[in-house]
Amino acid sequence: MTFHEISNLARSLTTRPQRPKQHKNDQWKLWPLIKPRLDNPESGAHPNRSTLVQGLLPRDAERHCTRCNFAMNNLKDHPSFLADIIWTDEACFSRNGMFNRQNVPTWSLEIPRYAVEVRHQLRWSIVWCGNFNDRLIGPVFYEETLTAQRYLELLQDVITNFVENLPLQQLRNVWFQHDGVPPHKISNVKQYPMETFQNQVIRYGGFVEWSSRSPDLTPLDFFLWGDIKGQAYATHPPTFQDLRRRITDACASVTPAMLHNVQREIQSRVHNVLSV
Repeated sequence: MTFHEISNLARSLTTRPQRPKQHKNDQWKLWPLIKPRLDNPESGAHPNRSTLVQGLLPRDAERHCTRCNFAMNNLKDHPSFLADIIWTDEACFSRNGMFNRQNVPTWSLEIPRYAVEVRHQLRWSIVWCGNFNDRLIGPVFYEETLTAQRYLELLQDVITNFVENLPLQQLRNVWFQHDGVPPHKISNVKQYPMETFQNQVIRYGGFVEWSSRSPDLTPLDFFLWGDIKGQAYATHPPTFQDLRRRITDACASVTPAMLHNVQREIQSRVHNVLSV
């Protein structure tokens, strides 16, 4: 197909026809004329899948390295330091599922370099989980917005119950981590982990500051959420209740051996950040 023919074809798809009833049929008739040529190796075009990445700000690199240096310094005296952190995070789950990269290819002669912004789903269920060593804490579900009061109640219920079952000697070495989303920044929310963990808290604006936009260093971001969503959205969930059941089953399928490997991966990623 020549450039002139492609231009005429594109114009015919974007121009309103005189008979609207045939407009949809015309599109479906014209599509097979394009697709076989794209699939044909002689055209030289290939389908390229999108890669989801985390946007960064200029100041993030320094904060990233500072926290990794803090981790490495603690590992020298305490080899199980990273395994003694209670990592926590929240994720949004929608019944409509994730952005499916397999269904949205970009055809081009070279690998394309451009960004596509995806809006958050308007209907969602918030899921909270925690990870301590080879144990998974949660999931805890929120069908409404996660406010500071709801988050504080979660900490007072779930985290208090968890730490009460830890030996006192082990509890002395435990650190607590959460990121800097707005509900985590309220004064009474910040006070609870500081009192519970004797100031051993990694958080936004804290003694050990959590660097924003660093999902590559948290086990829930680089492992758990992807694993859960891969199972929850294997097929389209018909209802929110079914989605919730799938999330619960996916969390139950995470074994201590898997989480042990994840802990080793955290240390490897810290090394990689400092070696750049």
